Amino acid sequence: MERNFNNFLVKIFCVGDDGVGKSCVMNSYSSSGPLTPSLFKGSELTWTDYTLSVTHNQKPLKIRLVIGDQNELRRIKQIEFNDIFLICFSVDSKVSYDNVEKWSTEIKKILPTPNILLVGTKIDYRKEGGEFKPSIVTQEMGIEKAKEINAIKYMECSSATYEGIKEIFDESINIYMTKKLYAQDLRKKSFLIPKKNSNKKSCKTQ
Repeated sequence: MERNFNNFLVKIFCVGDDGVGKSCVMNSYSSSGPLTPSLFKGSELTWTDYTLSVTHNQKPLKIRLVIGDQNELRRIKQIEFNDIFLICFSVDSKVSYDNVEKWSTEIKKILPTPNILLVGTKIDYRKEGGEFKPSIVTQEMGIEKAKEINAIKYMECSSATYEGIKEIFDESINIYMTKKLYAQDLRKKSFLIPKKNSNKKSCKTQ
């Protein structure tokens, strides 16, 4: 039987320090391209909870994008085991990198075994005048931090160039779908397991 993917709502929560580019990452993805200066002048960057329709592997899906701080996370209800958390830091900010563990701890207060992708933002800052410059946080440091917080993966992106943006959300959707479909299959199998007959007569000593 073909699955109805229209009923799936992929929830992706984006957290991290102020100024690391969470809204920019979300808006770059929802607009399917790099952010232009005109976007920053409008109200497009003000939303914190947004649902959009996308096509993934030729299947229509709905995605709920939520940008939150600690208070927002605590207010959110009905968080499921297959929901995705993007913990963002900026590669030009060691402080935001060091605070990754704080965000991981906050998430685990809500969901003990969350699906976390660690995301390094603003990688375009590594280029200046067409030449690479050393960033405060290297890719190797990001990979190491992902291991420390038990993140599924470390990924990098730039909302200014759109580099890595689509890949992050494709990965998020893949993780969500894999876990969701696995859970559905387990539930189906549980209905097929024959129940033990509890009406058997037991021997009693006379």
